[in-house]
Amino acid sequence: MEKDGDEDEEGNSAEQRVARSSDAGARPPIYNAEGMHEKLEDICWPSEAAWDESLVITGEDSTQVEDVDDDLARELAFYNQALAAARGAVGKLEAAGTKWLRPPDYYAEMVKSDEHMARVKAQLMHEQGEIEGAQDRRKQREAKKYSKQVQAERIKEKAQTKKASISSISRLRKQRARDGFAGELDMEKELARGPGGKTPMSPGQRIRPVHAGERKVSKKREAKDTKFGFGGRKRLGKQNDASSAADMGGFRQGNFDDGVGRGRGGGRGDGGVRQGGVKKNAGGNRPGKARRQAGNRGR
Repeated sequence: MEKDGDEDEEGNSAEQRVARSSDAGARPPIYNAEGMHEKLEDICWPSEAAWDESLVITGEDSTQVEDVDDDLARELAFYNQALAAARGAVGKLEAAGTKWLRPPDYYAEMVKSDEHMARVKAQLMHEQGEIEGAQDRRKQREAKKYSKQVQAERIKEKAQTKKASISSISRLRKQRARDGFAGELDMEKELARGPGGKTPMSPGQRIRPVHAGERKVSKKREAKDTKFGFGGRKRLGKQNDASSAADMGGFRQGNFDDGVGRGRGGGRGDGGVRQGGVKKNAGGNRPGKARRQAGNRGR
């Protein structure tokens, strides 16, 4: 037996359901299909409107995916469908002469304010500083660990050198005892000699090695080369020639007189004027030292 469209599975009609809902005090449901269709016709997009008002693109080909559970294939199908729709929209815009690219000199308003971006920048710089500080601290720890290792190696090397020196001195003492040498062994001098028994030299005392084919120069030869130069003609080096003899640029005329000049005794006695190298009109003899000292005490 077929049931009426207005009856539910239990056989209740719409009037009975409305009556029960009214009895319960609830608002009765309203299902006005004709009114909803009229409103849909009022708000629907008119067919005569231009396409650039809606920019709606419908794909021509349907999307087919063999395995809907394959994420890569499904996303690739969506990508191809969107790409085809975008190409179709660009073609329609260019055909209509509508500009769809942003001009190169177009500056849009920022979504976030400058104060907000300044706070973001400060936060990023703070995080960067913390990262750099952590890296510096890690490098310092590694350097400290490396310096400790180097110091330990140096201490170990120094201990080995000292041990070798002491062992060499012990052998030297035994050798001196066997050879019958008298006297005490100088420990500091022997320690300064080093493990090999040789006294270390300073860089200034080291002799430069002579390479193959190079002549060894003595200290005396180096001193003479520094003083006199290296070979060549030395005699008559200051002899004049015609041009230098005729050059009078460096000549200075002397201040000559008639043999009359002031000697060392000038200004004493009666003038102390010399003539012909002989002191003329000299004053009295100078008193001796004892007389001068006695005169000074009497003043």
